[in-house]
Amino acid sequence: MKAKNKSWEQKLIDSFKEVKIKDIKADSHNNFNCRSNTKADVQYTDLKGTDWFIEAKSFNSPDKYNGLHKIFGELLKMAKFAENSENAHFGILIDDESFLQNHLRMCSKGKLHAFGKIFDDKITVFFFSNGKLKEQPWESFIQ
Repeated sequence: MKAKNKSWEQKLIDSFKEVKIKDIKADSHNNFNCRSNTKADVQYTDLKGTDWFIEAKSFNSPDKYNGLHKIFGELLKMAKFAENSENAHFGILIDDESFLQNHLRMCSKGKLHAFGKIFDDKITVFFFSNGKLKEQPWESFIQ
């Protein structure tokens, strides 16, 4: 039987894991699988004790415009996964910063700020491009 090709998101997740592996607590309930229905695409506890719940979206995918809209709903869904965490932090993992920036400029700044407040401003945007990972807090990203 032929193995399924990895999705754009799974490739992005695998690259993220390679970079972050040294910061991940070994015995935490990790998930690095974009096909999970019971956990976030990326879910782990870091060495500082922060429980991360991260949605991955690739804008290299032919479905990139739909993925753009899904980010917000998926983040809201992740709040359910984080119910038992006292130290939850949320994230968006993407591979094209300018694509997301350009489309967020069409949104009301007030609504984007309000969205961040739902998560107590505990959202980080992770950009993985050309083998490098960059991160930025939601509030500074939407400025």
